[in-house]
Amino acid sequence: MKFNLWYALAAIIIAILLASTWYLYGLNNTASINNSRLAEQKRLLEKELDNLSKQKQVLETEFADSKKEKESLISKINEYDGKIQDMTTASEAKVQQLTSEINRLRAELSKNEKELPKKDEEIAYLKKMILNSRTKIAGLNKKLNENPQPNGARGSVNLPQITVTPAAQKINAKVVEVNTEYGFIVIDAGEKGGVKAGDTLFVSRDKELLGKVVVEKTRDTICVAKILYKSLTDAVRKGDEVSN
Repeated sequence: MKFNLWYALAAIIIAILLASTWYLYGLNNTASINNSRLAEQKRLLEKELDNLSKQKQVLETEFADSKKEKESLISKINEYDGKIQDMTTASEAKVQQLTSEINRLRAELSKNEKELPKKDEEIAYLKKMILNSRTKIAGLNKKLNENPQPNGARGSVNLPQITVTPAAQKINAKVVEVNTEYGFIVIDAGEKGGVKAGDTLFVSRDKELLGKVVVEKTRDTICVAKILYKSLTDAVRKGDEVSN
């Protein structure tokens, strides 16, 4: 009878040890999965932060170019106004020509002044998005540091399911044609390279950002993109680099 009791006690102890081992294995596995999910979420947020920073840089460059263009237009208007005042003996045709030119410059100035607040608002919005992304990354870093490691786990952390969205295809192309009259460029990348109508692409030269364009039409191996700002129309040329 005592012999059977000892056997039963030994079987209970073995069962407890097996259950404890299985519980610790499951706990370690859960912690590893949670850490992987947190690291992936952090990676995606860091990539989003990089894209937002790039867009902010483009807008700040365009904002500075627009301010310079505004100052240049004001200077030209003042110059032509001065010429009109001094041309008391000039022909009426010349005066009308200068007046027409001033009106055209004033129209460009009015358009420029309307674009500046919009660009300023976009920069403020991107700054806010960058701050939010940095806050999220800081939170994830804190969770990663506080989360139990696989070998020393004492508890588990329940995290929401993370959905990972595949990144868009990387585009590295060149400008093959520039049309300054109608404000568009032709790029040697098309649908086969992952380019779609509506995509925003960035134009640079020697790693220096020039501005951005929006794809309007695509073919298999080329696409046509609209130049958004006059500063880029004057600066872009064949061979410049295009990326997303």
